[in-house]
Amino acid sequence: MFTLLIGAAIAYSYFAGMKTTVQDMRVTLFGIKLDKDRTAQSAFLKLFFIISFRIENAKPTSAELQGIDVDLFVNGKKIARAAETGSIKILPNTISKANINVSIPTLQVFSIITTAIKFITDKKPLEVNVKGKVLISAGTININETKSVEWPA
Repeated sequence: MFTLLIGAAIAYSYFAGMKTTVQDMRVTLFGIKLDKDRTAQSAFLKLFFIISFRIENAKPTSAELQGIDVDLFVNGKKIARAAETGSIKILPNTISKANINVSIPTLQVFSIITTAIKFITDKKPLEVNVKGKVLISAGTININETKSVEWPA
C-alpha cells in the first residue's frame, strides 16, 4: 500500500509539472495593420484594422488560446474595443500568431476630418495603444503595448 501511495505521489508531481502555466506563456503585440482595401470599400467612413499577437509557449505541453479582449486608444482616447473568442491550440515550445479584426468609424479615430485626411494623404503614422487581456487555458495575460500604424503603399 505504501508503495502505491509513493507511486501515485510521483505520478502526480510529474504531471503537475507538465501543466502549462501563465509564467510559461508570453504574449506580445506583433503589429497593427490597416486593411486598406476594406477601408477604401467603405468610402473611408470606417477604418479596418488587423491586430496581430505573438504567443510564445515555452513549455513542452500544449496550451489553448481562449479569447482576446482589448481596448484601442489613440492619443489617450479609447476609440474601440476588440474581442474575439474561440479555441486555438498553441503547440509545445512554439510561437504562434493570432489575429483579430476591428472596424472603427473614421471620425471616432480622428476628432476632425482634416486629421483623417492628413493620415490618408500624407501617410503620417498613427500611434495606437492596445490594452487588455489574453485568455489562455493556463490563465490570463495582461497586455499594454503601443504600435505605429502606417497607411499601406
